[in-house]
Amino acid sequence: MDRYLMFILLLGAAFFLVLLINLIISKRKADQDIAQMKAKLKKLQTEKSNLLEQVQKKEIDLKKLTIEKQELLQFKKGVLHLLKQLLIEENNNAYSVGKHEQPSISGSIRLYNTLYCDMLEKREYQSERSIIELNSYLNDIKQHFSNLVLTIDYSTWSDKVNIQIDACLLDLIVKNLLLNAVENSGDKASIKIWITDAPNELEIHVRDNGRGIPKKHQPSIYNKYFTLLPQKMSDSTAQGLGLYVCRLACELIAAKIEFDSKEKHGAHFILKVPKP
Repeated sequence: MDRYLMFILLLGAAFFLVLLINLIISKRKADQDIAQMKAKLKKLQTEKSNLLEQVQKKEIDLKKLTIEKQELLQFKKGVLHLLKQLLIEENNNAYSVGKHEQPSISGSIRLYNTLYCDMLEKREYQSERSIIELNSYLNDIKQHFSNLVLTIDYSTWSDKVNIQIDACLLDLIVKNLLLNAVENSGDKASIKIWITDAPNELEIHVRDNGRGIPKKHQPSIYNKYFTLLPQKMSDSTAQGLGLYVCRLACELIAAKIEFDSKEKHGAHFILKVPKP
């Protein structure tokens, strides 16, 4: 009986000793895990601090970029304003296009197109609407282009035709339509401009007697860089931006451009502008 009791006591002591050893090992492992977790937590806190510093730096950089972007937009607006003045001024410097001698107004419009194209594509252009009297405006345009072609005829629709629109974009569209008409009309150019009234729109028509647009090319005329000018001419002057920029400008002012053309029978473009 004493031996049996002794065996039980020894077995219990051994079990307790094993349990104690396991507890000590578990505690050490737990302490190691806690130490590792503390190290990871410290590392995460350090990374968090670094990320916060990077975010703050990025925010500062973003503010700087925003300021620089605004300054760039102001600069572009200033350049566009100067170019607009340039388009209005008389300029006797000329370059040859086919058998025409065209004043540098063409080059100015193309430079104008490049800047507008960039702003319109990036949606950086801020539209400003104002009231324009179309008869006066188109008469000025007629005088502006009259030395480029043999005949440019403007027929008034009524005494006064007021419309509320972005004046710069209207100017851009109309001058591009006229420049296209001039460049595609040859030596016997005859261009007509007139206004018609529709229920919800005013329509500005530009018709020329030029080479016309072949049917196979008509779906592509509003594409960027597309041009029908001869290769020799397009190498030095044409960009293929005029009608593309017109399309972007029309989207911004809720206007539409339609056209009708047959090869060797000229082209007729209609700018449809919504009424106020």
